Amino acid sequence: MHVGDSVMCEGPIGRLRYHGHGNFKLLKNELKPKTKVGLIAGGSGITPLLAIAQASILAEDGLEVTLLFSNKTKGDILCQDQIAELAEKNTTKFRVFHTLTRHSDGDWDGLTGHVSMEMLRQCGFPEPADDVLIASCGPPAMKTLVSDFLKENGYEQDEMFV
Repeated sequence: MHVGDSVMCEGPIGRLRYHGHGNFKLLKNELKPKTKVGLIAGGSGITPLLAIAQASILAEDGLEVTLLFSNKTKGDILCQDQIAELAEKNTTKFRVFHTLTRHSDGDWDGLTGHVSMEMLRQCGFPEPADDVLIASCGPPAMKTLVSDFLKENGYEQDEMFV
């Protein structure tokens, strides 16, 4: 490319879209309205999930959001200031938890280990129901693991986006 050349771009085009007030669209299908959302992010997978949390919290639309953000080390945590700011804005409808998979020093008061169903329960993630959506974004191995344990624990296809 040279200065002055044109580039055609498109996107981002996501499969899951949040339209506010608990209304989600998966591809072209509208999901039943949700009142509670659990977000499971791994590394840079925080990006689309943080967008959902921000949209709901800044609009004060009443959606209850629980975020579990998994990283290898404390230094890998992206958007830490933005997440903390959102949590300060809404302490009743937005809860944030962090887990580290390769934690080695003593300066950490969050969770440690890989995401598991037990960890989701510990964080107070919503139980399976028509008004619940669990969304996950991260490395393929994490997404497969999350999908498997959600299915094993009663979450239906229209209650998960993994």
